Amino acid sequence: MNNAKYQPNLVERAGQWLRFMIERPSVLYEPEDEAAWGRCSLCAWESQEKIERCALCGWPIHLRGERLQRELSKLIRRALLRDTRLVARLKDEIPWLPDDVVCRQFTGPLAWLDAVWRRAGKPPGRPYDPARHWRIVAAMEMLMQTHAPSPTEEGEPLFDGDIQGTRPARAGELKLVPCGYGLMLREAVGVLSGKLFTPGPIPSRRDGIARPVLTGELLNSIGRALQKQLGYRLGREEVFRSWRWGRQLRGSAPARWSGSRVRAR
Repeated sequence: MNNAKYQPNLVERAGQWLRFMIERPSVLYEPEDEAAWGRCSLCAWESQEKIERCALCGWPIHLRGERLQRELSKLIRRALLRDTRLVARLKDEIPWLPDDVVCRQFTGPLAWLDAVWRRAGKPPGRPYDPARHWRIVAAMEMLMQTHAPSPTEEGEPLFDGDIQGTRPARAGELKLVPCGYGLMLREAVGVLSGKLFTPGPIPSRRDGIARPVLTGELLNSIGRALQKQLGYRLGREEVFRSWRWGRQLRGSAPARWSGSRVRAR
């Protein structure tokens, strides 16, 4: 813990320690008598010999009481200088604990945390609502779609990538047919974020992909309808964040396993 200030994950370590001492306050208590020094402050396992770490849970026997409080106080102060929303994020993650219950642990060197904890509000983007971001992703995909799969008829000419040529299709095989609005990324973001497009025809895509004839009036009407369905007006930054998040989750298994969020915690 003494080397925490030299590590890049100082804020993460401080958050872990803060939540740990709130949920396991026994590590903050001073031993009541000489016999208590041999008892683990975390799991209460008691050793008959002098040991450095608990043989049951591995917790350092002497890491407790006011000594630990002083070290944690210094660690959390340094972390708050780097990230002022640390306490607000942690407070939002454990809403079932009232302020009075949490602040009961902040005594001695940690007493200054009482006021910090009580005045901490909700951090941006909370409560976390993944369904809201998936709605944004779905709207973006609908606006940017250029083709959709469609079943073929028996004998219909079908391009086969394996042979790099055309062959007769079997009934029910899928082919891609032009479908959707075909907007570019920035155009789709503009529609969702309430940008007002100039009346008149919208220029064709620069990459040459065909799309229906679109007008500024049509895109403005679509934007108003989508914002009404979503229930609120979106900012460009929120749309971009949600879009990147959705692509990351779909393309990366580790991101799905780790519970990746639109905003960093």
